[in-house]
Amino acid sequence: MSTIQNTVTSPPAKEAAAPTDAASNINSSEVEEILARIGSHKGVEGILVMTKQGVPIRSTIAADHTNEHSAILSQLADRASAVIRSLDPDDELTFLRMRTKMGYEYMIVPDKDYVLVVIQSSQA
Repeated sequence: MSTIQNTVTSPPAKEAAAPTDAASNINSSEVEEILARIGSHKGVEGILVMTKQGVPIRSTIAADHTNEHSAILSQLADRASAVIRSLDPDDELTFLRMRTKMGYEYMIVPDKDYVLVVIQSSQA
């Protein structure tokens, strides 16, 4: 992964599906506050919020990396969820953490409608 920037990308051209659960009660300022709190943790290099289909909604990484990461990581979360369901149909994936040789950790939190990804330097 190359340089990660602290810029928020503009909303994607595709509209995200409206949430159908309690998340719809969270207003924009609360979301910003939550993302700022996550981003303030030591070593956090980027945050990505996307739909289950991989459409980026909010990101603090460069636009080209946002699109690439959202497409690939949404597929990974979907496949990991399928593995958990195949092992136990009554269970579900709630958190996935990966560490790379390049010194990054990807923490993936799938939800009903969205996927949260936090990219953190494992050397922090």
